[in-house]
Amino acid sequence: ACGGGCDNSVDAQNSVNFTLTNNGTIWAGHGRAVKLLGATGNVTVTNNADGKIAAGERLNDLDVLDLDGAGSSGDTITIVNHGTIENTARNWDLIGMSEIDNGAIVNFTNTGTIRQGTETFGSGNKYWGVVDAKDSTDEINFNNSGTMQSSRRIFMLRGSTNFTITNSGTIKQDNFAHHGINGGTPSGSAAATSYDYTTIEVGKTGSGATIKNSGTISAFGANNHAITIGDDEANAAHSNATIENSGTISAGSGDYGRAIIIIPSASGTITSGTTIKVKEEAEFTGGIDL
Repeated sequence: ACGGGCDNSVDAQNSVNFTLTNNGTIWAGHGRAVKLLGATGNVTVTNNADGKIAAGERLNDLDVLDLDGAGSSGDTITIVNHGTIENTARNWDLIGMSEIDNGAIVNFTNTGTIRQGTETFGSGNKYWGVVDAKDSTDEINFNNSGTMQSSRRIFMLRGSTNFTITNSGTIKQDNFAHHGINGGTPSGSAAATSYDYTTIEVGKTGSGATIKNSGTISAFGANNHAITIGDDEANAAHSNATIENSGTISAGSGDYGRAIIIIPSASGTITSGTTIKVKEEAEFTGGIDL
């Protein structure tokens, strides 16, 4: 299907108690296949093992599955993916979870595949940004036991205050060859202030992000990080983050990528209160910079 303007194949904007169960293919020719902006009540989306939710082009602010601003006080939003959610074009923002701030609880479970871009693309076809949760203050619980991949920025949590990632699967940068960091002297040392060349971008504003990993979180690009917190701009800080690892967190290739890096702000408010818990046979490849 291809809705108005080749987007919004399922248009449930501002709906109440909306339920979607998909066993086939929901396709948008442009960027957004399922539109849930402003949806309230008990919202449930289930994409079963044979199901696919997909789009085929690159458009700003049109997420394949778009929940931006959804929910109201007391609502529960439940998203379950056992199948595939993807846009393999050169695109941004696959799953929109921004500005969810009206008092809902969002539970997202992925046991399937969430995939963005095509790793064999050339340098003129860059792509990034799978889960965009910027400025969401409601409780969001994202449980991954499947596979999530893109060239970088699989999660973007800037400005969020209550986002929890529980990973027992794989969250990874794919093998896209054109997101390496070579700047600085020595070459690659600019990675020390490159907050967005990362697999999980906790962000430079907000607080309280929690990452519980028993699976694999990995970067690929030269001098890319697995998890970044903060930035070197003035007052760029995300405080009171918690990372608990009993699995593997690994940087990309090169000397300057880190498993976890806290980037200090240039002045003013700095990132503080970060807790890193190491459990069982945890592995950190590339080290930790605090």
